[in-house]
Amino acid sequence: MSLRAEVPGGLRRLHQGSGRAQARRRGPLLLLPALRPGGDVTGRDVTGRSAAAAAGPLAQLGSNENPLGPSPSVGAAVGRAVREANRYPRTTALGLRTMIANTNAVSPDQVFVTNGASDALLAIGATHLEPGDRTVVARPTFYLHMLMTERPGGELAFVPTKGLRQDIDGLLAAVDDRTRVLIVTNPHSPTGSVVDQSELDRVVGDLDGRGGETLLVIDEAYREYADETVMPDGVEFVRAGHNVAVTRTFSKAYGLAGMRVGYAIVSEPVAARLRGFMPPFAVNSASVAAAEAAFADQEHLARVVELNRRERDRLTRALSDLGMAPAPSQTNFVIATGLDDAASIVSALADQGILVRSTEADFGLPGGLRITTGTAEETTRVIEALRAMGATA
Repeated sequence: MSLRAEVPGGLRRLHQGSGRAQARRRGPLLLLPALRPGGDVTGRDVTGRSAAAAAGPLAQLGSNENPLGPSPSVGAAVGRAVREANRYPRTTALGLRTMIANTNAVSPDQVFVTNGASDALLAIGATHLEPGDRTVVARPTFYLHMLMTERPGGELAFVPTKGLRQDIDGLLAAVDDRTRVLIVTNPHSPTGSVVDQSELDRVVGDLDGRGGETLLVIDEAYREYADETVMPDGVEFVRAGHNVAVTRTFSKAYGLAGMRVGYAIVSEPVAARLRGFMPPFAVNSASVAAAEAAFADQEHLARVVELNRRERDRLTRALSDLGMAPAPSQTNFVIATGLDDAASIVSALADQGILVRSTEADFGLPGGLRITTGTAEETTRVIEALRAMGATA
């Protein structure tokens, strides 16, 4: 195991196992059936092996969770909701939808609240894709982008990232007359990069020029962590009447990963289609109450974002000092490349109770780690552990 400053020369193409269709290639484009996630999607499958035996507290730096947790007001809000747990939820979550709508200058009828942003993505796939239709998306990507396409029988068109950024030219070149959905993740996971305003303008203009039949999905799960000076607002395209859906979540910066609340901001006709797909009472009362309380406490959100900025910058500097080529990030994680054996480093960190992810095993990016930004103590802990490994390499 060693730390070596060598950026990978290219992204590995992931191939299907036995029984699955082989990839068909058109230049940089890969057409693949969806890959299902292996094991626990949070990355905690290692805890039952080596990390559980480690002395001291577990540093959970593998799942991009908020280390500060939700607003202190969430507990009281959930408690009030639980006292009425014998009553069915309000099916429309109108209070939460109105809060989101007012902040984003849209109608509450344009806000679709779901059981996590994952359900919003699945609903979009179910209502916009039929067998043989295509979704164009960068590779690597969030596995729900694959699942939302696979479930209705759609086909994935993968466009590899360039320099750890989404290849806008490649994505647009991949769109054809069977493409019904184009996904741009902003900021991107797992690389942490941002698609800027001019690039998004170009994507929307290109799709409009083709007739506007392709839905642009802008996945903004990490938007609260991004610097406002570089992060465009995807909702502006919805307000302007373009065929755009913006998905967001309460799981990341708002600290409600366990409560499962997300939403999409779309046109009113698209919102009606999405609601028609979802079962009644899809989001429980306690989760809606938690989201309302979290959304109302913008001071707590600001503290979360500031802690993340500070620790992300500190982690990035330390990784650079170790020769690990960290990529600039606008999220709550940093990826570091140039490692001979990232899997061994992940395992060695787990032995010390520090959970991180291998970018090769989880995302197909060779020789790298993805490390969530945690508390100051957790940042210090992972930095010191990596330094010790480098010193003995």
